[in-house]
Amino acid sequence: MSPEAEAAVIAEALFRDAMTLMDAKKYADACPKLEESQRLAPGLGTRFHLGNCYEKLGRLATAWSTFIDLSEAARAAGNMDGSRKARARADALLPLPKLTIVVPDQAAGTAGIEIMRDGVALGRAAWGTAIPVDPGNHTVSAAAPGKVTWTSSIHVDAPSGSAEVRVPPLADASESGLGRRGAGLIVGAVGAAGLVAGGIFGAVALSRAGDARAKCAGDASCKPTTAASSNGAYAFADLSTGFFLAGGAAIAAGAVLWLTAPSEAKTTSARLRLVPVVGSGAAGGFLEGSF
Repeated sequence: MSPEAEAAVIAEALFRDAMTLMDAKKYADACPKLEESQRLAPGLGTRFHLGNCYEKLGRLATAWSTFIDLSEAARAAGNMDGSRKARARADALLPLPKLTIVVPDQAAGTAGIEIMRDGVALGRAAWGTAIPVDPGNHTVSAAAPGKVTWTSSIHVDAPSGSAEVRVPPLADASESGLGRRGAGLIVGAVGAAGLVAGGIFGAVALSRAGDARAKCAGDASCKPTTAASSNGAYAFADLSTGFFLAGGAAIAAGAVLWLTAPSEAKTTSARLRLVPVVGSGAAGGFLEGSF
């Protein structure tokens, strides 16, 4: 069987399934089958039923467009009666819900700006024009190199509702939540490093306190607190407390920065490493990394 013949067989099977589903009023299942049938083996009859399916499903603008295309195709094929019937079906759907996407000059002048409606690019000629749409929710977005992508969702009522969306000037990426979320990551990483440092210094303090108690074991004249002070146990304990407090505060601040950043923002990566420095009677550390 040739590829063309196989496509025709599949298209016929899909068409029959779709008709059964249409009879059962399962339009959401029927329409995709008709779409695939039409793609595999284009035909005026299939296109007519597809327009009818869209109408039953409530996709009025899509049905209108399908009947308009069918009218033109029938006219080109010399089927004037079919062309008139398709045009009549299209006219019966009027008026249609419409959506106008307004792009002011300040936004329109952005280099490389692209306006999308429901994931489909909208050419400049269509900006500011009331275009028929299916009733329901629609997503409008604007994107450009070096800018933060703007997105808005709007609901258009049936049967003759109209709505307008205005695209604002796009913010530079550096002015967006990108910087705030990046800062949140960095501050949070510093906080995590602080907790790690607190744990390290706490462990050293406990170890040195143990050494002080062992040193004074059996010696009545020896005071463990004095020994602990001399070997730096208290200094390490103070460092541990300080790092824990600072680390906890930094993590809280980082969380606030992250959660309050704009949702469109992307995150940056941050790598941070704590390098502890421990010496006789003293302790410290420094942080190194890239952001």
